[in-house]
Amino acid sequence: MAGQVSIPKSKSGPKPKTEKDDSVKGPNFPDEWISIAAYYIWKNEGEPEGGEAHYWERAKAELANLWREGNLPTEWHRVDEER
Repeated sequence: MAGQVSIPKSKSGPKPKTEKDDSVKGPNFPDEWISIAAYYIWKNEGEPEGGEAHYWERAKAELANLWREGNLPTEWHRVDEER
């Protein structure tokens, strides 16, 4: 192959970030909070069939937004810890 230059492929190039920063996504909210938030999102959308995982993830995102805005407490106790 005269006249062609072969460019070696880099094995140590930059890698995409796959881990999310906890300060961006928010804390691990109690399941009770997520369940209640998911329920109200589902109710407000007319109680459609299925989509439980979708509502669960939306609830976590909504809680994270509220937390980032300072509209949720920064510490909480789980219900089972209080008993």
